[in-house]
Amino acid sequence: YIIPFPGVARDIQKWILDTSIRQQPAIALAATMAVMATCAGRYVNANGIKGNIMAVCIADSSEGKDHPLKSVERILESVGLADSYYSRMASGAALVDALDRSNSMIMVIDEIGHYFSGINNKASGAHSREIMPMLTEMYTCASGKYREKTRKGMIGRVISEPNLSLIGFSTENQLLEAVSANDLEDGSLGRFFFFFVDIVTGK
Repeated sequence: YIIPFPGVARDIQKWILDTSIRQQPAIALAATMAVMATCAGRYVNANGIKGNIMAVCIADSSEGKDHPLKSVERILESVGLADSYYSRMASGAALVDALDRSNSMIMVIDEIGHYFSGINNKASGAHSREIMPMLTEMYTCASGKYREKTRKGMIGRVISEPNLSLIGFSTENQLLEAVSANDLEDGSLGRFFFFFVDIVTGK
């Protein structure tokens, strides 16, 4: 999980690890990818695939995830991208609002398993249940345009080349309880990188 080649990404990961009490290279790598995706994702294009990412770090509690999570916010603030940093969104409209203000953004979500449970729950409102399909669609259309559905009293907005990234943290049990067969079948989770942390070695 240690970035082997020199450059900005390795410097970011090294800084996160050097300033951590409990070093977790896998989580530091995920945080580094999140920062790079937010800063440069709109400008990276490989055969139509942009540099936005979605990642989930799987680790037990007290395994050193808090510092990398806070590091993402600190680094983005230091380069003038504080407005690109968000925590969990409560509705699809809020997600579009955020991208409309800054078409390059990242959601950093602690206990993302609980978040998935909330937005996938049949008892949740439609405004919450629409988030996961929107995340999937926005990820897919990063090289094109995302067209918001028309809502009552408002014409749907168009976001050009939305650079939406997401990094979340969860325990394995929490995540397994949160996802359903539909999430696997419709490809929602197929867009995610999963980083598994070894609780013994931290690697």
